[in-house]
Amino acid sequence: MEAGGTDAHRPEAWHDLAVAAVGATAALTGLLFVAVSTNLDRILAFPTLPRRAAATLGLGIAAACPNAWVLLVEIRR
Repeated sequence: MEAGGTDAHRPEAWHDLAVAAVGATAALTGLLFVAVSTNLDRILAFPTLPRRAAATLGLGIAAACPNAWVLLVEIRR
């Protein structure tokens, strides 16, 4: 790193944050998956809820992707 420069563009500088964010997102997505699985009959009883449940799970997975990408880029170096 150069004097006075920033290392914000180096993936290894973001490692700890990425690990924490991926872990938290995975935990919340897992809880959503369990909630949907245990209440599947109730969800299927309403016409719009299955689509909402699928979208919510998809957003949980999508939220982990940028942070997982930081970790994968770091591994490749």
